Amino acid sequence: MGKFKKGESGNPKGRPVGTKNKATDEIRTRISSFIDDTFDDVVKSFRKLDDRDKLQYWTKLLEYKISKVKESELSLSMNNLTDEQVDDLFTKIVRENETN
Repeated sequence: MGKFKKGESGNPKGRPVGTKNKATDEIRTRISSFIDDTFDDVVKSFRKLDDRDKLQYWTKLLEYKISKVKESELSLSMNNLTDEQVDDLFTKIVRENETN
């Protein structure tokens, strides 16, 4: 078996369309397993957070659940809220999540 010339390969048509990249597929499988295996620990850690940190955590997770709102549409800064306002928001989010 000889060397290929520059620009040639043993498979001139390339990888068939729709064929998954084995390395990427393996990484995704490992990440998925890691998430599944550690999910209970993450929930326990979440429950130990103070309300402000819980709200920030929820906000980050919601980005994966719902489409992002443009910054111009939402001009709410966590730093400008009082602790009472943060508590109220968190309570509302938890209640809405429990009903859904």
